[in-house]
Amino acid sequence: MKILVIDDSNSARYVLMKTLRELGYKEAIAVESAEDGLERLKTERIDLILLDWNLNGMSGLDFLRQIRSDSKTKSLPVIMVTTVNERNHVMQALKLNIQGYFFKPVTKEMMESKLREIETRVITSSRSVPSNGAE
Repeated sequence: MKILVIDDSNSARYVLMKTLRELGYKEAIAVESAEDGLERLKTERIDLILLDWNLNGMSGLDFLRQIRSDSKTKSLPVIMVTTVNERNHVMQALKLNIQGYFFKPVTKEMMESKLREIETRVITSSRSVPSNGAE
C-alpha cells in the first residue's frame, strides 16, 4: 500500500514516516504542501493519504474538497492527522468522507489499527473488480 503524507511540519513528517516504516509500510512518501500532494496524485498511484489540516497555502480541508471533486481521487482513503480538534472542523472533514481523524501526537498503536483496517478494504475492493468474462 502506497501512502502519501502531507504535512508542512518537518518534525511531523519525520514522525509519521518513521511510524509508517516501523509498521512495515515501506512505500510512503512525504510532501510539505497540498499543492505538492496534488502533483504526486497526478504522477503516482496512491492508496492512502495522511493529511494535516493546517498547511501553508491550500489548507488540508481545501485539498480534501478538491480531490473529492475529481472522479479519479473521489474515493481515495484519507486520514486527517492534525492539531485541529474543534467539533465543527471534525464534522466538516467527516462530511467529505474521510476514513479517520487523529489528533497529534498520534501513537503507533492508533495508526496501526486504522491502517490495517484500510489496507484490508483496499485489498478487498481491488479483488472484487467485476470480471469481463475473458478469463
